[in-house]
Amino acid sequence: MGTILSHNSSKTGVSDPFEVSQAERCKRLRLSTSTCDEDARLIPSLPDEISIQILARVPRIHYLNFKLVSRAWKAAMVSTELFIVRKELGTTEEWLYVLTKVENAKLMWYAVDPLSRRWQRLPPMPNVTFEDDSRRGLAGLRMWSMADVQNRSAPSLSASSSSLDNPFHEHSLSMVESDTNTWKVIATRRSGTAELVSQPPNDSVSSLSFNPKSNILVATSWDNQVRCWEIVHSGLNVGSVPKASVSHDQPVLCSTWKDDGTTVFSGGCDKQVKMWPLLSGGQPMTIGMHDAPVKEIAWIPEMNLLVSGSWDKTLKYWDTRQPNPVHTQLLPERCYALTVRYPLMVAGTADRNVVVFNLQNPQTEFKRIISPLKYQTRCVAAFPDHKVGSIEGRVGVHHLDDAQQTKNFTFKCHREGNEIYSVNSLNFHPIHHTFATAGSDGAFNFWDKDSKQRLKATSRCNQPIPCSTFNNDGSIFAYSVCYDWSKGAENHNPATSKTYIFLHFPQESEVKGKPRTGATGRK
Repeated sequence: MGTILSHNSSKTGVSDPFEVSQAERCKRLRLSTSTCDEDARLIPSLPDEISIQILARVPRIHYLNFKLVSRAWKAAMVSTELFIVRKELGTTEEWLYVLTKVENAKLMWYAVDPLSRRWQRLPPMPNVTFEDDSRRGLAGLRMWSMADVQNRSAPSLSASSSSLDNPFHEHSLSMVESDTNTWKVIATRRSGTAELVSQPPNDSVSSLSFNPKSNILVATSWDNQVRCWEIVHSGLNVGSVPKASVSHDQPVLCSTWKDDGTTVFSGGCDKQVKMWPLLSGGQPMTIGMHDAPVKEIAWIPEMNLLVSGSWDKTLKYWDTRQPNPVHTQLLPERCYALTVRYPLMVAGTADRNVVVFNLQNPQTEFKRIISPLKYQTRCVAAFPDHKVGSIEGRVGVHHLDDAQQTKNFTFKCHREGNEIYSVNSLNFHPIHHTFATAGSDGAFNFWDKDSKQRLKATSRCNQPIPCSTFNNDGSIFAYSVCYDWSKGAENHNPATSKTYIFLHFPQESEVKGKPRTGATGRK
């Protein structure tokens, strides 16, 4: 057909109204090639993985323009892969989003980049759904009208649509000061979900501990740091604010708080025991030394003393006002785990020794037993009997009263098929007295020892959980996800072994004990 038209026009000399010039045909060819070639790379001659790394380093203020380049670029700008890379690189940004109500009750979204101080008008938000429908997407965002005096239930904003870039994709908390014509938007969570702590350590986390008086979280890590966050927790709203950090000379292995919540104690591979007057803004000071790395540390409020356990096979009691230990207690082997619940103190050592002390007479051993588990002890917890977790994916419940020995039992956990993982952490719930286990399988579980049943099993993370802890009222369960070195340095890949700290907000059904059922006491 094109040939005939061309032939006719050339023959008669009449210009055809549908004739396309050679330059226009070339232009259309270039446009069709760039927009219709689904196999084209984002950046010619570069793999898309490298292109994503480049784009992830560009400020988000330019992403709306990037979407105009091609379909492939538009898809890349809203892809989960780009967001994950930005998160790993630490290039995510804090933006402010404002929802305004203009004439005819029309809603309009605006975003401001605080760094460039530039405002952008955003496309209309997709699907507004009600609460019952919000579970289909990432519906953590809710709106409250500042002018609504009736305080009615607010709808949720569903993020189930993928056709538009979700402006809240990188943010967990945004607040807007407003007048009666402006709406306020905040990020919320549902009970039972987890939140990511901002600015986690650069290396694996070795311990987590909450302030006994408030929601201040401390983490020690293999990058020689002791870090502190304030956890802002009000109803369904949550955020984490990095507050301060101090350093050791070598990796830090353990931490604990003084009972009044004013001071943090830490110990590590530099063999030092340090005291950090955190709330008063004081500088850390060394209050004790061991001959080998300090693995465990605990504050004893009834004695106003600090106890530290080391790989030098000793326990040392410290009065923070004196440079020398009040008492040094020899252990049969290196200290791997320590728990204190006055007057009971239990130390787990190498060679499966479990040494029990009565702190009313701390200079002598009360009892020494061999762990009921067959392999190396990893963690212990006391309440009021003690529990032992090992590297074989098993927990033992052992009563110290000789008359209660028939009630001792062990159970398997943190296993999948033939794969067996270590139990890294045991934590008692401060209210319901159930307990949590966390393991190298990347999962944590809640258990009821009295009814001998698991209350909650979580899905596995892609890395181990080396440590965990409850806050003072049990409403927050913090856990770290990172490489735990159980498979050695040869299996450590810095590119994929990122460190995270999560906050889980357990529902009561997850942590409250259940009555026994049946004659056997098992479900």
